[in-house]
Amino acid sequence: MPEDENKALPPALVSHQITLATGADEYRWSRRFNAALAYMWSRLLARPRYLHRERLPEKGPYVLISNHQSFLDVMLLHTLSKQNICWIAKLSLFGKPLLGEAIRRFGAIPVDRSQADLSSVKIVLTVLREGGIVGLFPEGTRVKWEKRGEVLPKAGVASLLSRVNVPIVPVLIRGPYRKFHRTPIYIGEAFHFSKKELQELRASDHQGAAERYLLECIYGLEEALERELSGKESEA
Repeated sequence: MPEDENKALPPALVSHQITLATGADEYRWSRRFNAALAYMWSRLLARPRYLHRERLPEKGPYVLISNHQSFLDVMLLHTLSKQNICWIAKLSLFGKPLLGEAIRRFGAIPVDRSQADLSSVKIVLTVLREGGIVGLFPEGTRVKWEKRGEVLPKAGVASLLSRVNVPIVPVLIRGPYRKFHRTPIYIGEAFHFSKKELQELRASDHQGAAERYLLECIYGLEEALERELSGKESEA
C-alpha cells in the first residue's frame, strides 16, 4: 500500500466504523440508540412502507445503494438491517455543529470529494471485509423526485463498486415526501458489479455509461414498484 494512503487513514475512525458495523459488544448500546432514533424519526415523519424486505441479505457484507432526496433517507434506510449501516458522507458535513457528531455516531465514512480519497476507500473495503454494511447514495447529493435520473453519480462510484466484490442491493425511495402520507420503499434484487462490466460499459460509445447503469439499477425499480402498489390497492 502506498505510504501516502497509510498517512491519510484516521485509525480511530477506522476502528469506530468497524466495531459499529460488525457487532462488537463495545458499541452495542450505540447501535441500539442509533436504531431507536432512526425508527422514531422515520415513523414520525415519513411512515415508511417497505416492499420486499426479504431480498436483503441476512447479514453483511453488502452495499446498499439508493436515490437521495432528503436527510431523512438515512433514517428510513438505517432501520432495514439489525447491523449498523456505515453511510458514506461528504467530509464537509463532519465540521457542522451537532450534525457532524450525529453522523459520526451513526458510523458515517467521510469522503473528500476535492481529491482522490484513498483513505475513505480503504475504510469502505475494511468495513466490508469485516462483514459490515456500507450505505451509498451514488448521486452524491440530494435530488428532488421530479429531477430523478438527471444527476449522474459522482466520479469514482462505479470504480469503487466494481472493487468490493460483495452483493449490491438497489433501493428506491419513492417521493416526494409528504407529511402524514406513506412513503413506499422498494428493495430490488441484489447484484454484483464486476471490473469486467465496468470496463465494458466504459468502452461503449456513451459517456458516463457506467454511472448511468447505477442509476438505472435504482430508478429502474420504479415501474415494478408502481405495478405492485396498484395491484395491492385494487385488492384492498
